[in-house]
Amino acid sequence: MKNILVITDLSQQSEAAAEPALALASALDTGEAKLTLLHVTELASDVQTSAPHTATLDDYKKKVRRLAHARLKELQVKLFGDRPFVRHELVDGKVVWKSICDYAEEHGADVIVMTTHGRSGVAHAMLGSVAERVVRAATCPVLTVRVPGAA
Repeated sequence: MKNILVITDLSQQSEAAAEPALALASALDTGEAKLTLLHVTELASDVQTSAPHTATLDDYKKKVRRLAHARLKELQVKLFGDRPFVRHELVDGKVVWKSICDYAEEHGADVIVMTTHGRSGVAHAMLGSVAERVVRAATCPVLTVRVPGAA
């Protein structure tokens, strides 16, 4: 097990996945461990717009990607310091859980580490659970980290 994928939605709650991921990397340290901090932007690529609005939509998408990339770089330093085996990746996807699973499979992830926000009841029914769907669909093991007090 050398390839650890850590999922972030750029929220403070998702930062809780960093410590278990590092502990896993340390326990499995073979000198070849690779840890990837992944964020999926939810920018629909099939939005139909008239020509005058297309440039505005493209500018918006570029701005969202630029801000997400900056935050991702900031998080990498905050959570993992300057460890040489850690990198970050930003991908676009319409369906976050599917994008995570696809990325994990395409890049040979050995394990996915992510937080669960602990929604239940109506919130869970309305919003669903990205973590739950990743657990069900991923082709590799998924370590979920419950965030204390998150709802």
